[in-house]
Amino acid sequence: MLYTGKICAKIGSDLRIVHYRTKSKDEYDVSDTIKIMDEYFPEVKYHLEIIDTEDLFKGVKSLINEDTNHLVVISTKHRNIFQNIFHKSISEFAAIHSTSPLLILTDKTSEVSV
Repeated sequence: MLYTGKICAKIGSDLRIVHYRTKSKDEYDVSDTIKIMDEYFPEVKYHLEIIDTEDLFKGVKSLINEDTNHLVVISTKHRNIFQNIFHKSISEFAAIHSTSPLLILTDKTSEVSV
């Protein structure tokens, strides 16, 4: 998120943060996101959405095809070899189905300067 915040601050863009919650024991902490945005990027206007969904792929497909997107940014988690065998890739799915420009970030992206 720091990389995306830097981009928004640099170009003066608003940021829409969307988290899809697919299970009740979701570990996503909204307060951490708010703290990061308020501390590091007070000049960036952002809107945070948490969307409950049964089908993550359907939710992502609807988001990446909205007409209002200027850029869709997806962050990926590092997975070990066994997780990769059984895991369906959201970023790959988005790359195939997106009608919006797409930027896929990994855990190592924070090492890149903007």
